[in-house]
Amino acid sequence: MLRSLTSHMHNSFDVTFLEDVPFFAGTPHSLNPRQGEAPEDPSIFSRPVPLFESPQVASPTLPPVLSDSYRTFIGHVSSTPIPRSVSEALRDPNWVTAMQVEMVASPAKSYMGSCLSSSGCPNSWVQVVFTVKYQADGIIERYKARLVAKGFTQVPGQDYGATFAPVAKLTTVRVIISLAASYSWPLHQLDVKNAFLNGDLHETIYMDPPPGFRAKGEYTGKVCRLRKSLYGLKQSPRAWFSRFSEVVLSLDFIRCQSDHTCFIHRRPNGQCVIISVYVDDIIITGDDVSGIKRVKQTLRKAFDTTDLGPLRYFLGIEVARSRRGISLSQRKYVLDLLQDTGMMGCRPASSPMDPNFKLSLESGDLLPDATRYQRLVGRLIYLTHTRPDISFAVSVVSQFMHAPRTSHLDAVHHILRYLKTCPGLGLFYTSGEQCGVSCFTDADYAGSKIDRRSTSGFCTFRGTHLLSWKSKKQAVVSRSSAEAEYRAMAQVLHERTKHIEVDVHFIREKVRSEIITPHFVPSSEQAADMFTKSIGPSLLKTSLSKLGLVDIFAPA
Repeated sequence: MLRSLTSHMHNSFDVTFLEDVPFFAGTPHSLNPRQGEAPEDPSIFSRPVPLFESPQVASPTLPPVLSDSYRTFIGHVSSTPIPRSVSEALRDPNWVTAMQVEMVASPAKSYMGSCLSSSGCPNSWVQVVFTVKYQADGIIERYKARLVAKGFTQVPGQDYGATFAPVAKLTTVRVIISLAASYSWPLHQLDVKNAFLNGDLHETIYMDPPPGFRAKGEYTGKVCRLRKSLYGLKQSPRAWFSRFSEVVLSLDFIRCQSDHTCFIHRRPNGQCVIISVYVDDIIITGDDVSGIKRVKQTLRKAFDTTDLGPLRYFLGIEVARSRRGISLSQRKYVLDLLQDTGMMGCRPASSPMDPNFKLSLESGDLLPDATRYQRLVGRLIYLTHTRPDISFAVSVVSQFMHAPRTSHLDAVHHILRYLKTCPGLGLFYTSGEQCGVSCFTDADYAGSKIDRRSTSGFCTFRGTHLLSWKSKKQAVVSRSSAEAEYRAMAQVLHERTKHIEVDVHFIREKVRSEIITPHFVPSSEQAADMFTKSIGPSLLKTSLSKLGLVDIFAPA
């Protein structure tokens, strides 16, 4: 059941400066250690100690050794190559079949337009994107080729109107998984085949023939007119989500106000069903078994859905479950990142960023190609959804996206070297009821040497389950440590003002109404410390313990 939770906010009011901690280059659990190097203390990534000294909060328990079925699943996920082009896909009959299936299901086949592309008829170019869908046991469910329109060629007002469609917040996904771990709810995953094709297209849009296919006979040189929405069109997400919401709301579900992609249905006896959708991937959980079955049947009738079984792999996040809890990691994502950047053979690092090294706007030479740096940092930003330990380092390198230099790229490579140390590190949500919502906030007063702005950091827990976190440079310069701390507290609840007096009165109002209850927290117990500055290996060990991060792939 969903319960009303009391919120608590913890804040340290001391002025925090970067600590003078020496940098260490070695790492435990190296994927490729060099000969002759002495390994570091492996306890740095061992099981966390209790987050709080209070007896009400239990320490997470060490998860068991990976099961054979989960090892098989990881093996399949890691070993299946994804083609990067149509020409590469045409060499594999599995991908050829997938492309043929996509064309049969595509709305492009529904009508071949009589308008020649050479006559000035506005048309949209397309490409094919490849991916693999897995079953819960790791067996490949199907090879998936997606026909995607290049929506950047569309003209606003002519090819599309309103385009906004909500996307599931990953914080919501973590809350749902936390509830499932706490109350032993099942986690089901559904996949909607050709989801965007269910949306009705009201505009007149023409499409070129897909790559790998050629029109013959009377259709030679002509284009396709779309009757249904297609992936890549700017209005497709809105059309699909509108259709999906219509079906779900007809089952007496209520839309969550804080996340419109989350739907909740509650029975009079307290049993509930929760649905979260991210484009065509659906998560269903709750303690209403019959309600979950009814939802699956209804969605199967309305759309072409596939029941993928228990949640194992969602948006690049690997989900492992045992009797002791649920683990969230992006191990394959990290390994792919290291492979793509040629860093698999690099020397590992024991911390995300050297505490003694400060980046500046003019350190090093300008990179000839800024897009490479931008893409790499973008991939690291997505990795922070399960790796809060790199949040501060990624937030720092993200500040130089407009004009990256060699020193900035070196800092990014240092993050990659740290990731090689423990690619399987991630969140672990223990089984059993979690009591209370607590939030830790902190600020590093005037920590930036570029503009002397402070850095805010916060992390929110449900019991011992870490749900959300952020590391962000403040928008304006704070004139005192108290001002910086107030801004950090206000950031947890809102980020829409630059005026300190508004922040002060906003926080005071929430305190008076008892929505939040602030408490002083010593620096030694401050969980948000690592979100405000770079720390060395010794402090990193303590921070990982406070956040409850676990590497289930590490040797027992």
